[in-house]
Amino acid sequence: MQKNFSKFFHFIFLLPILILLSCLATTNYYTGRTLLPGKKVVVGGIDNFLIKDIETGQTVRFGLPYMTSLGFAAGLPRRLETGLYWHFPESFEAYLRWQANPRSFHYFDLSLNSHFGVFAFSYPYIKLGVSLSKEIHGVEPFLNYYVYTNAKLTEEFKETSRSLGLGIAIPIPRAQLIPEINFSFTGNEISKGLMMFNVGLRARVEHKKRN
Repeated sequence: MQKNFSKFFHFIFLLPILILLSCLATTNYYTGRTLLPGKKVVVGGIDNFLIKDIETGQTVRFGLPYMTSLGFAAGLPRRLETGLYWHFPESFEAYLRWQANPRSFHYFDLSLNSHFGVFAFSYPYIKLGVSLSKEIHGVEPFLNYYVYTNAKLTEEFKETSRSLGLGIAIPIPRAQLIPEINFSFTGNEISKGLMMFNVGLRARVEHKKRN
């Protein structure tokens, strides 16, 4: 009992430090292809485990403290997908996205993405973007671009107002492994932003058939 109380005390002590040192999550761990209707996945990730200043090349953070994320996504009719993310310990997000191209279109996949989240338990934000991907022998390289808007129209999120991401979805048994690099910057000055390294996993939720 005393040991558990000690762990809880350390967690409470570290929580504000983690919040101050972390930044808004730019990870999503999906491609331009949405889930088929009725399909479900559990999404987990290690976000921002390495952050570099693009302008100076210096490492801003390596290892702890980093954010972990956990989420759930489900496919809907009309090429829609919805999901929930918890980027621990900072933000909660709900999203809805739509695959713009028909599934029979084989040249690329393009999705339009809308996220609504709450950062640091008090600041709501909206994240709008697109994801472009191409499946090549089961592997899906992808590119995404997002704009962040603070729902209260204040200045807190100025430094993370844009995000550009590059990644690849690699098939593994019953899941996809998704390493992703994100560039977070203000306006069009990507050279003065941050580069973040992340890795996620999208695992299918299987329903066991009853006998």
